[in-house]
Amino acid sequence: GTMQPGAVANVLGDGSVLKKLVNLDNLLSLVQDFVPTIRNSSTDAAVCGGAVRAQAASDTTTRRGMAGGYAGRNRGGHIWGNNTAAWKQENTDGKYNGPQRVAYAARIRSVYGAEIAGGYTGFMDAADTAEGGSLSLLGGLIKAGNLAGVLSVVYPTEEHTKVTGPLRNMSYDQWKTWVDNIGKYGAYGKEFTEVATGDGAGSVTDQESLDKFLESYIFGFNVVAGRAEYRTGANLHDSGVAGGHVGLMRTGTITDGQSMDVKTVSAMRAAGGYAGTIESGSASSFGSIQLFGDKGIKLDLGQMLDVAQVFVPVIKSSSVAGYRKGMKITAAGEDITHGTGNAGGYVGLAVGGQIWGDLDQNGQKLADGVTAAGANVSNLRKVEGRNNVGGFIGVATAGAVADVDTNASEGFLQGILDSLVSNPASLVSVLQATVTTIRGAHVSSDDPAWGYTVDGAYESKDDKGNTTTKYALNAGGFAGETKRVDASVGGGEAGKDQNTNLLLKLLKVGNVGVLEAFRTFIYDGQVNGVSDGIQIVAHDSTTKGMLDSKRYTGAAGGFGGGLINGSVKQSAVTNLNSVTGVNYVGGFIGHLGKSGTVAADNAQLDTDALNLLGATAGVLDIWGSHVGDSHVTGIPDGYTVTATHHGDDYGKATDKATGREVAGGFVGYADLARVKGCTSDNLKKVTSGEIAG
Repeated sequence: GTMQPGAVANVLGDGSVLKKLVNLDNLLSLVQDFVPTIRNSSTDAAVCGGAVRAQAASDTTTRRGMAGGYAGRNRGGHIWGNNTAAWKQENTDGKYNGPQRVAYAARIRSVYGAEIAGGYTGFMDAADTAEGGSLSLLGGLIKAGNLAGVLSVVYPTEEHTKVTGPLRNMSYDQWKTWVDNIGKYGAYGKEFTEVATGDGAGSVTDQESLDKFLESYIFGFNVVAGRAEYRTGANLHDSGVAGGHVGLMRTGTITDGQSMDVKTVSAMRAAGGYAGTIESGSASSFGSIQLFGDKGIKLDLGQMLDVAQVFVPVIKSSSVAGYRKGMKITAAGEDITHGTGNAGGYVGLAVGGQIWGDLDQNGQKLADGVTAAGANVSNLRKVEGRNNVGGFIGVATAGAVADVDTNASEGFLQGILDSLVSNPASLVSVLQATVTTIRGAHVSSDDPAWGYTVDGAYESKDDKGNTTTKYALNAGGFAGETKRVDASVGGGEAGKDQNTNLLLKLLKVGNVGVLEAFRTFIYDGQVNGVSDGIQIVAHDSTTKGMLDSKRYTGAAGGFGGGLINGSVKQSAVTNLNSVTGVNYVGGFIGHLGKSGTVAADNAQLDTDALNLLGATAGVLDIWGSHVGDSHVTGIPDGYTVTATHHGDDYGKATDKATGREVAGGFVGYADLARVKGCTSDNLKKVTSGEIAG
């Protein structure tokens, strides 16, 4: 149910023994004995599948309703499959030589958590050292130099784990037992009855023939988080999340964690084929020790990096394979203000998370000739949501971004950023460790001829019961939305002053490299359509900014709808059929936009605060968006690009306009942008009411 460290001080009475352990390494070694570890152990459900339910709801004082196929809550514990670390008596040369196996949750049929649900683990988080005296003895020994080592004691890890659906990996002995005791009296389904008692009884004679027979019948498992409405308050604001492997991952590492046969994942706030939400955990205090702020431990940059890496969640060499007839992901929340309704084929919402698929099966760098394990989504059929929807990820961001309610996270990144404001040149190293990173990731459908769909359309009822069709804010074949770091690095609220103070400091010292940490980068991205082509549609639009800074949403593109302050290189779209949007529409990207982090009036061009004319060459490039060596190829009959308001009056070409129709074969609207070495092939038609090219 729940794994968490024991209270060491309680076990050892008044702690007098501990006072003699002045060496931190010895103390940490002792404390490790109080951290729960499960090694080489599996849970094997009945062949027709097992169900897990956690039905009680949380309140502001107690967290409940966490369900997982293997563990409901991993709070600073370790689950290790194929593990050779020395323990017990079966050791040779310092290594365990007893039975080893994958940490399996075999043949799960259903996981339901009233608040949080995961196919393998419901909720992963660090142990809270301030509660119940658990590990509180460490508080008095914390110093700047040993902080990362101390914190790692309460950090959850899972290695070589796996969850599968019903009928998968049934042994031939299990099959014979079923036939002899149950199947011979008849079975559910004509095919199974025939194999058990009829003419086909001789067709299953060993493990190989059994596996071949079951191939067509293995069915998937469902993961559901029951919370239907967003609520503020502790234990509530981050609930309503579900994932095919882990529901909510707040810190921790997962290495070689595989999920197979995921059929449906549904939740209110965030849903993902692998993880619902992954986010940086809290490091603001450790027991009674303040880590950041005026009363905090004074950490240098290197020490802060070590701490950052402890509290940033990392998923390595882990993939999700959907049910053989396709996996469906649904995030049903409509409360956009509080950031509900995020859905992705792999993860719904990622705040500072790391997803690394370019490593080997053990999460290590690739040796010569070794193929990367990948962080893949396969057998995907449909992803649907109300806010941010993507084939791989719904929304990826870092820091406090109000419109996706990432303030609901524990705010670790914010603590670091606030501590570094006085030294902006040091920010880049920490940001690179905490900004969401995705490497070696691929998405594929269950049927190559059909493909998968990303759907943001939904029916919504008002207070009077009237139904209207609405659309998600962002949708994409790979990602719904990717954000640069919009954290309150200037000390204020995100978006309030556009972080001008810090960025001006960075520019004043000419530190372009630090500014690049605030950009979105995509390299070697590939979007491949089915034979009759991809169709992209953006339905709604909104207006942002004013006067010369006015911009419109409702953008659509074959690769991306909008790219603000980012770079895409060596990427391609193939088999494009059509792109239709309201305002900015392009075959590759609809809107290439500049960052709003510093406006000309804020930059004080006529003062010594910032003289752009004397700033380091390349500074202005940081605000623009770039596309290089990228290509669009349409279907043989050609692709079309259309910007249209469908006849609605939007104040065309007036100061009161609520939109602007701009369309292009490669880019719709390029605002302070650079396009180099790019091509469009098989373009058929570009249509717009205002500007087309």
